[in-house]
Amino acid sequence: MGYLFTEVAQLDLEEHFPQLVDFWEAQLLSGTNYEGNPMRVHLDLHRKESLTQAHFERWLAHFNATVDEMFEGPKAHLAKERALSIATVMRIKIAQL
Repeated sequence: MGYLFTEVAQLDLEEHFPQLVDFWEAQLLSGTNYEGNPMRVHLDLHRKESLTQAHFERWLAHFNATVDEMFEGPKAHLAKERALSIATVMRIKIAQL
């Protein structure tokens, strides 16, 4: 999956990390710094390289394992619920293309 970020999307992961932090802060802590459109970005990525069910399942597995390893409690549970919801919506939107 890493190739999607480094080769296809050509992300500078160090530069992208603050955006991820802002996104999840907005999702979990009502932060207001995130200004992106993750749906548009992922739809654009899908047009370059098909995002499959397997990609989303693998991402969710990594995400959930990381949350379980590093956090516990209601916010950790909420993070995993939000990740599943986001992945589900993205898969539905991609299927409609």
